[in-house]
Amino acid sequence: MIRVIRSPAKRRAASLACRWPSSVRRGSAIPGSRRVAVKCRLNSLWPCRSRIIALAIQAEIRGGKPEARREKFVSAPTRAYLLGVDEKRADISGKLQRLLDNDIEIHAQVVLCPQINDGEIQYKAQSLQIGSLPLFQQNQDKGNYDIQMAQGADNGRSYVFNATHKDPVLAQIFSDPRWNRAMSLALNRDEINKTLCFELCEPTQGAPVHRTVSFAKPEWFTKDIEYDPDQANAILDELGLEKGSDGFRLRPDGKPLVIHLFYAIQFGDPALHELAKEYWEAVGVKVELKEMSTEAYRAMAANNDHDVQITTSGTVVEAPLYSNPFRLFPPFGDAALEPLFGAPWMEWHNTNGEQGMEPPDDIKPLWDLTDKWKSSLPGTDEYISLGQQLAQVQVDRGMIIGTITSPPVVTIVSRRLGNVPQININAFEYYRTYPYRTDQWYFKDVQ
Repeated sequence: MIRVIRSPAKRRAASLACRWPSSVRRGSAIPGSRRVAVKCRLNSLWPCRSRIIALAIQAEIRGGKPEARREKFVSAPTRAYLLGVDEKRADISGKLQRLLDNDIEIHAQVVLCPQINDGEIQYKAQSLQIGSLPLFQQNQDKGNYDIQMAQGADNGRSYVFNATHKDPVLAQIFSDPRWNRAMSLALNRDEINKTLCFELCEPTQGAPVHRTVSFAKPEWFTKDIEYDPDQANAILDELGLEKGSDGFRLRPDGKPLVIHLFYAIQFGDPALHELAKEYWEAVGVKVELKEMSTEAYRAMAANNDHDVQITTSGTVVEAPLYSNPFRLFPPFGDAALEPLFGAPWMEWHNTNGEQGMEPPDDIKPLWDLTDKWKSSLPGTDEYISLGQQLAQVQVDRGMIIGTITSPPVVTIVSRRLGNVPQININAFEYYRTYPYRTDQWYFKDVQ
């Protein structure tokens, strides 16, 4: 994403953070170039990890004088490690400029694709959609780069309906495991895989842990993943969600049942939501799509105002999960950044029942079970048993509706770079390229 910082105070803070990161001495610079940074603090923040530009860049695009230019990596006395991204050279059309003027987020790929294909970017590994793979393949020689397909570390993209919705009627519908099962059976995962992932992924069900976790059960990831709209229709009929004259279903109170599926493009290709809308409306569930900024989306979810959560399912591989197991208890994710749902349950727990909403009996033990699991020794029978108990609660509810497994991460590596290893895994949990020692990469054509 690209975000425009309009506040002067925030611009100064961004400039200082980018110019003087803690990992770089003030004197670090390549002769003849501007001061650079190993990793801009603001560029490495989770979860946004955004490219952030101040209004100085906009002034540059419009013909004004720039105050500064930010680049990403630092040099050593003997070799140049500069992998700079010069925003002023981005191919920003009048349309994109109008989006910037109106504070609308732009997917990084829109700006970066021309630069990648022209060989202006030496390394890029995040926010490149698998759907652009053919374009990158066609331009490899022109851009003088190779493509690596690193593996991700999440369970792919999923949908989670808000069982603690502020609307009590929707909360009742979304809390019923039969609802989740119907919505899962309505999804054509084979078509999703073929359309969005060139059949490089696999149909999967959602779970709070990755399939590689030692206590994961294979059947968790194959439950209700077949495409069966007839069965989905029958289940929705069983729930009493009758169809109106327009073919769409009604709530038990007689009002139209409408799912507001809001999304931010940071979390993946919006085409998935178009497909989900098509599948769910085919069984009579009306879906309204709306794009919003990442910040607005996260604020909505943190305030428990969402119908369905669509963020990616990270922090599910074993070591990060054991270190930070927030996927296992309400709100089933980072409470501020990507809660699935359950904030009222969390409030009830944190206030000893004085505030919030009392959770169901199967949810109440999750906090204590998680504490016991974290205190157990990995690999022991206790560890495996407790882990399975925790995950099984969400699986039995059908809470996380998976789609397809995480696609390979398109990774662009310039042929000018030396000492770049094969990137086997590319994920936030391992800080992207951190294990691959970017401080040891260099330009082969710079002495």
